[in-house]
Amino acid sequence: MDLVLNERRGAVLILQLNRPSVLNALDLRLVRGIRAAIAGAQREEGVRAIVLTGGDGVFSVGADISMLNEMRIEEVSNFIEEVASMLLEVSSAPVVTVAAVEGYAVGAGADLAVACDVRVAGQGSKFRFPGMSFGVVLGTRALARLVGPARAKEIVFGQMTVSGEQGEQLGLVNRVVPAGEAKRCAVELATQMAEIPGHAVGIAKTLLGDAGREDVSAAVRSVREGDFAQHFAAYRARQRDKSST
Repeated sequence: MDLVLNERRGAVLILQLNRPSVLNALDLRLVRGIRAAIAGAQREEGVRAIVLTGGDGVFSVGADISMLNEMRIEEVSNFIEEVASMLLEVSSAPVVTVAAVEGYAVGAGADLAVACDVRVAGQGSKFRFPGMSFGVVLGTRALARLVGPARAKEIVFGQMTVSGEQGEQLGLVNRVVPAGEAKRCAVELATQMAEIPGHAVGIAKTLLGDAGREDVSAAVRSVREGDFAQHFAAYRARQRDKSST
């Protein structure tokens, strides 16, 4: 099964995460599939914009917890580094990227949406950034660029769940549309944006201050230094306790 489906519509390439049975939870194969799809889009002639979607009802619930629970701490750290690299590649892609968010965008799934240039969210969508609860820093700089440092701290440290409507007020979401319409509206917007000369997009994204390698470095430090192993072990224990009750 292809974990990332692709569909070409003129100058727009639609990439759909395809693990619906686990709400598009990100495992290593899906992360690498996204990286390969982003790289492939840049080689495909005439692609000026990318729409990232999770399909019907969900964007992504973040890292696949069942996979993480089977990994050694070193493997978890390596996985998070790979996710951080994926986010960098999405944010620095020299084409316009639009996230079409329905349902939940959580953890690395929310970070993936934030890494895109624009976010279109269906009514009822929810964003949450829970990584700090076990010591992982991902996407926080990009979030701060969208909503400002003070709001980003409130969202991340306070473990807030932000609705699409709240996100639009804060600057996290560009447009809120009726539920089920995010993909269609994102494609329309991407088609309009694809009219911009391609060489100008990459330059403009650099000038506008997109995420850089500092974000990857911060993510790596969060899992290589300090007490990440201790906090993640405690998180695993809480997950086991929940599953046994």
